Amino acid sequence: RAGVQTAEQVALALKGQFAPNAVNVPFSLGEDADEIMPLVTVAEMLGSLITQLVDGPIDELEIAFEGAVARHDTRILTMAVLRGSLAGKVEDEVNFVNVAGIAEERGLTVRETHQPAVVDYLSLITVTAPSKPCSPGGPPLAVAGTVFGVHHRPRIVSVFGRTVDLEPTSDMLFVRARAQVPGVFGRIGTKIGEFGLNINQVAVGVSGLGEHEVMGLALAGPISDEQVAELVADADLFDGRRVRLST
Repeated sequence: RAGVQTAEQVALALKGQFAPNAVNVPFSLGEDADEIMPLVTVAEMLGSLITQLVDGPIDELEIAFEGAVARHDTRILTMAVLRGSLAGKVEDEVNFVNVAGIAEERGLTVRETHQPAVVDYLSLITVTAPSKPCSPGGPPLAVAGTVFGVHHRPRIVSVFGRTVDLEPTSDMLFVRARAQVPGVFGRIGTKIGEFGLNINQVAVGVSGLGEHEVMGLALAGPISDEQVAELVADADLFDGRRVRLST
């Protein structure tokens, strides 16, 4: 069994994923593993998501851990957020061994908060970019995620200050519409159909502090920047962002 565990650790490390017992990772999860490991994918996804929703580099992130996860050692989750935010942004491959050093080199700082009490979810991770407002003069951009069910399925549960329910997929689109514009979401669906793309999931932000209506879509294939710009213009949207996630 020890040999099998070693092989599993090596396989994870070669993929750039977290190997819980790797000797070159500065800590071990120990008893926290069962609670923390299902959220590693969520944390990395949130780091990637928030960097794709903003213009320009991010120099500061705030990570809030709420619910059961806040009672545990969350350092690996912070590293996962950093890895998601930096992967593809630097020449070097980003992994759980070098991610802290790469973040420091790029001047990316992180602040963590822990709150064991949470109302709607067993565990919740919220990642905020304090210097990146959702809109001029608006609140800072934040995204949140958790896991659902016994199989720990990742979920995006908040984006642009609005509550949503989306399973992260490879090709996603997030659009913001001006409030109180009738028929706008219907026009979005029609236009995406004209691009020859199918919509696998759709979620409309139902509550929150954002001043714009938010729609998140999981697409069956990639959408181009040119198509997003055309969609924003034709549907008279505030903005639109295409997102690629590793799933």
